[in-house]
Amino acid sequence: MLRRKPVNRKDLTLGTRNDYLDALERFQIEPNFWCSEEYFQRAGWRVELDSGIVAYVLEDQEPMLSPVGLKTGNSYPTGVLRGGIWAGFPGDIGDYLLDYNFIYDPKSFLDLSGGKWQVFRKNSRKYPNRFGDGFYTDRWHTVIDEEDVKDLFISWLEGKEGEIHDDEVMLDYLLNGDHKKVLIDDDGKIVGINVWDENYRYVNFRYCVCDPGKFLSEYMRLLFYTDPEILSKNKLVNDGGALDSPELYRFKMKLNPIKVNEIYSWRKK
Repeated sequence: MLRRKPVNRKDLTLGTRNDYLDALERFQIEPNFWCSEEYFQRAGWRVELDSGIVAYVLEDQEPMLSPVGLKTGNSYPTGVLRGGIWAGFPGDIGDYLLDYNFIYDPKSFLDLSGGKWQVFRKNSRKYPNRFGDGFYTDRWHTVIDEEDVKDLFISWLEGKEGEIHDDEVMLDYLLNGDHKKVLIDDDGKIVGINVWDENYRYVNFRYCVCDPGKFLSEYMRLLFYTDPEILSKNKLVNDGGALDSPELYRFKMKLNPIKVNEIYSWRKK
């Protein structure tokens, strides 16, 4: 990778999200989980340009993703701004492992036969066997209100152990996200929400929030991956990382990813 001298912030001018994201597609740079126009918007990330040649993604004054050359496609995963780059692209080797990106083929979820699917197959049946299939829909504004979403989110948070990452961004997606579907039980209560966005290469399975007491995690993912809307995109799915949770890592490995990308950081812990 090329190295650059530290950038003087006075040399940077405001760009657009697509300056950065279009360059990834133009030069076929594999994006990480945080690369989407909607995520940039909801996380408050902005793009700034160095002499119209290199695009940076910033949160406040901190660089978040590897800068990208708009004319060359080169990425520069080094500490070019104060604080160092938070997350590189797959294949970049940084100072420490930040997280993983689990990549899945939605079509593989259409046939759950065989030993490798045994655990997921069994667990994904628990909710429908005990409570019925429910009603999975994107017409959520006609059947629930914001308070139902907030109540589910709070219940889900209370069932989690450890640090919750980006909880404000998550709630914004749950309430206002461009792409989400809900599962409603037979009593008309919302019990799960799937949220996603996408970039040129992947559908990003952004969040799955569900009733923690009803064996729903696997069923919600089965609904997502076998959704005709998702299958019709003919894209692989980036299901994000493990968030320092060995339990979440094991859970995602049981879904049989086609690959697991390592994502490195250059920012001091």
